[in-house]
Amino acid sequence: MCFNLPADVEKYLKRFGCDKYHLSKVPRKKYKMAVVIPAICEYDNFLLLEKSLLENDCENINEVIVIVVVNNSNSASAEIKKDNAKLIGHLKKNIPRKLQFSLIDASSPGNEFDEKDAGVGLARKTGMDEALRIFDYNSAGENILVCLDADCIVEKNYFSAVFKAFSGGKMSAGYVNFAHQQATSEMNQRAIICYEIFMRYYVLGLKYAGSPYAFDTVGSTIVCNYKSYIKIQGMNKRKAAEDFYFLEKLSKTAEIKRISETTVFPSPRTSFRVPFGTGKGVYKFLNEDKDHYLLYHPEIFEILKKWNSIFLDSKIETAEYYMEHAEKINPMLKVFLEINDFNSSWIKIVKTSCGFEQISKQKRFWFDGFRTLKLVHYLRDNNLGNINMFSALDDMFEKCGIVKISLNTETYIPDISIQAEYLKKLRDFA
Repeated sequence: MCFNLPADVEKYLKRFGCDKYHLSKVPRKKYKMAVVIPAICEYDNFLLLEKSLLENDCENINEVIVIVVVNNSNSASAEIKKDNAKLIGHLKKNIPRKLQFSLIDASSPGNEFDEKDAGVGLARKTGMDEALRIFDYNSAGENILVCLDADCIVEKNYFSAVFKAFSGGKMSAGYVNFAHQQATSEMNQRAIICYEIFMRYYVLGLKYAGSPYAFDTVGSTIVCNYKSYIKIQGMNKRKAAEDFYFLEKLSKTAEIKRISETTVFPSPRTSFRVPFGTGKGVYKFLNEDKDHYLLYHPEIFEILKKWNSIFLDSKIETAEYYMEHAEKINPMLKVFLEINDFNSSWIKIVKTSCGFEQISKQKRFWFDGFRTLKLVHYLRDNNLGNINMFSALDDMFEKCGIVKISLNTETYIPDISIQAEYLKKLRDFA
């Protein structure tokens, strides 16, 4: 069951929406914000998240619904199914709360996700599509979709900060500031510091290079209004990196803004459910015998900066012009463009675009976040290999005008307290 929906929402749900799973109980009212939380074997963690959400003091809290998508595939272990059943039981209790929690059961026998698509992408999509059916489209203000994870905790101003960010049409898509929780052991803390430095260094490098894709892509921090969501045909069903691809699509239709007035605290735990991400990054640090204190060479971002300044400039030039200047910047940049069929792509863009504005947009679409990352990796693999993490940070801090940290040491890897200082600076700028 759903309320009367706008035509654009009806059209989206008919063409792209998930229709198999719905809220276990039909809500009696409509909402302005829906927080969607995928959960698989997360009972203990969810209780901590629930506590932090209930500690929020927000005058509009009655306009918020938390949708928990408890999910697993049929082949999931007995341990996962047992834990999920426990969480489902908890969510079905009629506990009076100031905040509305609702369940989507994609775990119980007969309700499991199909093996082919089961994963975090489908779980997020299921909850976000269902949220479209219970939004209040008749009252003023944005209808906001919020992504969160069951192993996170949030600050007490979480809801109010998100409402404020979207007020008056100030933003349509973005992400909430984040900082990983403190780990329970020094080794795990080293792992999470190393991983978060890697993430934020890349964003800082993109900012320095003038990339329009310089934003963090952490699934538990994503926010957008419903119009932005349906405009890009909703969340994807990827089992991993759903956040990266979702935000990249959003960025092609809306400016991605950061909500810095509140913070999400993701878990620093290990995990090997997906091939990459925080959990996998921590797991690899703890279990792989290799040097993890490495970052992309800063020169890569110099090359990217020079290329962006030419290609993303307001002027429209020929393919030959861009290729000639690419070779001057760095011969491997030209080779990369050749491999990616730049000449024919550019000719097609100019031929099929209606006017200057459309061409400028197609520039950003062609050299998007994914192709930017591919260029970074190509340069890394061809003569600009990774270098020591802290040397790279010092170099990038200097380029960005950030006051460098005094190491007072000649060691390759500084003390964990110094590493934490580097991370603190990165959190301020990336």
